[in-house]
Amino acid sequence: MVATLPAIRCLILGDDQIDLTMMLQKYAKMSGLEYDNKNNELATAFRGEKCVFIAGNQENRTRQDVHVQMMCISVASQFDANLQNIKASLCSEVPFVVVGMEIEKRTEKFDEFMPMPENEAKKRAHLQGANTYVECSERTGVSSKFICFFFLF
Repeated sequence: MVATLPAIRCLILGDDQIDLTMMLQKYAKMSGLEYDNKNNELATAFRGEKCVFIAGNQENRTRQDVHVQMMCISVASQFDANLQNIKASLCSEVPFVVVGMEIEKRTEKFDEFMPMPENEAKKRAHLQGANTYVECSERTGVSSKFICFFFLF
C-alpha cells in the first residue's frame, strides 16, 4: 500500500553530534519498518500519506525534490554555529524545521558552554527562518514519533 501512494519527501540534515542513519534505522526498528540502506531512506505512511525520510549527506544536501527539510541539532553542541552552517546548505525554496536533539544532556555542564535552553533555541531557530522548532531525545525516545510527523500536516 505504501509504495502506491504519492510521497512527501523530507530531507534530514544534522550536525556532527547526530548520526542520521543510526537515528532512522533505530526509528525503523522501533516501528517495524524496513530501512533502505542503499538510498539511506525510510518510507512510512501517516494519515494516508506516504512519507519518505532521507538521511542527508554531502551529495544530497541541496536536493530540490523534497517537500520539507528537517535540521537535527544537538542542544549540547554549539547550537548557533551548527544552525547557521546547516542552514547555509539548505535549499531556500523548501521550508525547514529545526529539531533540538540530545535534550537529556541539558543537565550536564560542558567545559566551554552550557547546553542551549529550549526557549532560547526556539527563538534562534525562528530568527533563522524555521517554520517551527521542536525537541526530542533519540536516546530516551521523548517526542521522537511526534516529531517525525507533526510538521508535515
